[in-house]
Amino acid sequence: MLKIKKMVTAGATALCLTAGMVALAPAAQADTQTRWYNNLQICKAETNARVKHLRNKGYTVSIQRYCKGEQYIGYMPQYQTVLYVN
Repeated sequence: MLKIKKMVTAGATALCLTAGMVALAPAAQADTQTRWYNNLQICKAETNARVKHLRNKGYTVSIQRYCKGEQYIGYMPQYQTVLYVN
């Protein structure tokens, strides 16, 4: 009888700990938005406008890469913006 009681107690404790972890879990994972531009000024203007719009809608926005340029041989420079939206 004592062995069964210990098993039930251990099971209940494990269940409560698991439920607590689920309750304390962070919010849903952030949505990643990536965009590429051929012009630095357009990249900055559109990124700023998009961030402002999303923040006004109540989203938390984290800019991970702000118009970072990459030059490919034989191609125009490309500018990338990466946003995390939650």
